Amino acid sequence: MKKDDKRNCAYVAKKKEKTTNFSLQDVKSKVKKAGYLLLATCYLLVVMACSLDNKQNSIPAGMGRVRINLNGVSARTILPASNALQLSDFVSYELIFLATTDGADDTFTQTLATGVSTFAEVDLVPGTYLLTVNAYKTGSLLAARGQIEVDVSADTDTPVSVFLRAVMDNAGSVGNFKWTIV
Repeated sequence: MKKDDKRNCAYVAKKKEKTTNFSLQDVKSKVKKAGYLLLATCYLLVVMACSLDNKQNSIPAGMGRVRINLNGVSARTILPASNALQLSDFVSYELIFLATTDGADDTFTQTLATGVSTFAEVDLVPGTYLLTVNAYKTGSLLAARGQIEVDVSADTDTPVSVFLRAVMDNAGSVGNFKWTIV
């Protein structure tokens, strides 16, 4: 072997030795720094998410918020339970707020498509309202209705639960009634 080759081999061996010789303290220090960086990043993400959420859910000044929850449907029927109306049967809901006190808006109507949820949030001028919820099975076929009186106060959330009852006033409708006696 030539003299230059021996020097190159010695140089490569020294270089390998230096790069693989980490101390445990160096590794701990680097992991600790990475951990602090990760913790700070997570903290900033949480703070930003909370501030955005508070801005989106804040009640406008001087208004009150009504949170409406639909609880179910009841009907007096001879149909078996499997044919009874369910909240999932409706394609849309109509919310009608009729003011019963002075100072409140006279009437406010909002239509909601189903499939998203069975609740809604509406911001209103403070006052007392009669809330009517109409549930439609198809385009304009009213299938259920519920009513409740709501007192709306400024800068507050007012939760209300509305129980829907099946509408059975389809006078003049044609249908078949069939039974078997055994």
